[in-house]
Amino acid sequence: MLSFLLVLELVLVALPSGAQAQDAAPAFDQTRVHLYFFTSPTCPHCARARAFLTPLLADKPAVKLHDFELDGDPIAERAFVDLTRSFGIDPPSVPLIVVGGQVFLGYDTDASTGAEIEKVLQRCLQSPCVDPAAPIIAAATREAEGETPVPDVTINRTGVPNRLSVPLLGEVETKSLSLPVLTIVLAAIDGFNPCAMWVLIFLIGLLLGLNDPVRMWTYGAVFLITSGVVYFLFIAAWLNLFLFLGTLAWVRIAVGGFALLAGGYNLIEFVRNPDAACTVTSPEERRRVMDRLRDAVNQRSFLLAILGIVVLAVAVNMIEFLCSAGIPAVYTQMLSLSDLSTPAYYAYLALYIFVFMLDDAIVFIAAMATLQASGLAATYSRYSHLIGGVVLAAIGLLLILRPELLAFA
Repeated sequence: MLSFLLVLELVLVALPSGAQAQDAAPAFDQTRVHLYFFTSPTCPHCARARAFLTPLLADKPAVKLHDFELDGDPIAERAFVDLTRSFGIDPPSVPLIVVGGQVFLGYDTDASTGAEIEKVLQRCLQSPCVDPAAPIIAAATREAEGETPVPDVTINRTGVPNRLSVPLLGEVETKSLSLPVLTIVLAAIDGFNPCAMWVLIFLIGLLLGLNDPVRMWTYGAVFLITSGVVYFLFIAAWLNLFLFLGTLAWVRIAVGGFALLAGGYNLIEFVRNPDAACTVTSPEERRRVMDRLRDAVNQRSFLLAILGIVVLAVAVNMIEFLCSAGIPAVYTQMLSLSDLSTPAYYAYLALYIFVFMLDDAIVFIAAMATLQASGLAATYSRYSHLIGGVVLAAIGLLLILRPELLAFA
């Protein structure tokens, strides 16, 4: 009996107490810092953030990096959507870095964003930090593995910093740079579209024969305003399509290929079509349009004339969109790559439409003021094929090879 008690005592001494066992177990979540890094393969800021984090974390074994690439990975996209919703981030964009309860959206420079990340890491290594992202990502992983559909949320890829440090000028907003310039250039090229310009020139010829200034100005203004509204609706539809599908690499590559084809077509048209005639509509279709336009202008009823011009403007712009779909499609794909708010997207579309309609407005106003139609529109239309072909081909190559260069803000 005594020997049995001695053996039992030895066993009890050898076994650790509950508290000792708890201390001996590795406290993984308490002793390590978790850094969550959401990126995109087409995001240049993500690459810069990674270039900073890689050497920084190399000598910090206590920091665990959770790397999520948003390129078709359902777990990464589910985690990204849930995290951004939980933290109230709208619109969501990358790079997104979460560490110690701190959220870093975008990446500026190593001296600014990088230094802030390093400060948080040092603080969390010295004393444990909360990790609110861990349960969110764990739940998102379980949902994704259970094949729960990812919510319909657009993931924006941040292209360049919101501010650039320019010598002598200081901090400059990137939103005021390349995107407005490209918007103006592409819209101006798109505006000299022979498929709509010939209708405007014919309408001006009819209006000049009315000898009624009120009707002349009203009919022309109705045609221009209707054309602008219809075209705005067309390109807004393109934009929303690309905001929905634009995160898919194959969509970007397909649009880039389409831009190359459209650019080549414009260059061919510059060579073989010196008169800048619309090649989409046949002579018979053009004759029908002219007859209907003539009937509308000669209507005795003012309201019926306006209604007829509105209907014809809608029809003409549908034809025009087929004639130059390459430019608005490429522009809206490029616009969708930029991290902008919804009002900003539509502000750029409004700028595009303003410039797009400006050439038509100038031709119309000049004709009404001088009472004669100008033949300069055809010349400009021809050279717009040349400039448009070069610009579209360049953008197509960038969409395929270097899309990050087209993500402006």
